[in-house]
Amino acid sequence: MSDPVERDAGRLLPAASGTGPAADTVDVWWMDLGQFGPERQVAALSLLDSGERVRHAAFISEPARQQFLAGRALVRTCLSRYGGLSPHEWRFRVNRYGRPFVDERCGPSGLYFNLSHTEGMAVCAIAGFGEIGVDVERCDRHAAIEELGETVLAPAELAQLSALRGAERQERFYRFWTLKEAYLKARGVGLSRPMADIRFDLSAMLPSVAFAGVVDDAAARWSFRMIAPGAGHIVAVAAAVPDAALRLRVFEATLP
Repeated sequence: MSDPVERDAGRLLPAASGTGPAADTVDVWWMDLGQFGPERQVAALSLLDSGERVRHAAFISEPARQQFLAGRALVRTCLSRYGGLSPHEWRFRVNRYGRPFVDERCGPSGLYFNLSHTEGMAVCAIAGFGEIGVDVERCDRHAAIEELGETVLAPAELAQLSALRGAERQERFYRFWTLKEAYLKARGVGLSRPMADIRFDLSAMLPSVAFAGVVDDAAARWSFRMIAPGAGHIVAVAAAVPDAALRLRVFEATLP
């Protein structure tokens, strides 16, 4: 099987105004927050609207404030690579679970996005369809795997985890975790569905999913990809596109 991920150094040219990626394509833009210094933070803040600036100022934690700022600026600059608006012109609304989407006042953009950020990295996925989710985590970050595993992992996943030790065990946990987060974000339902009812099989080249309990969905609708764009981070992408059709393109992003 060929590599399902195409990579680039961020040289993607802007698409025509109002056009997103092709119907079978998800573009993933990742940004190293180690390069997000004071000058870029000032430039990023100028792109935010008044509501975003209020939220930015309200963070007590400086790392959390920087992650929020980087993420919102990344979304805006990424959307402007495809749509006909400048980064500061985009407006957003949220659904009942808090998932943001492009406000119709921006015109019929045909663009959908999902954002994730953690210590050291922000990631934005762009697609021409709505059911797209992305999650990024530091796989070397300490997690209470025993405690969390009982809540978020299916029995088969727990069995896989129990056979592993050390860093390999921790990385496998984060693979499960990011895949589940990406799926729930793609559904736009937040954490309203129990993670343990979503079971992933990582034995093949590409992850596959099965659903149980209250998660009412068809596994055949979904494709999942995992990438490691930077040392210590893993990214999961969930898309409502059949596996054979999905094309994933990965780009490193920088802010002006």
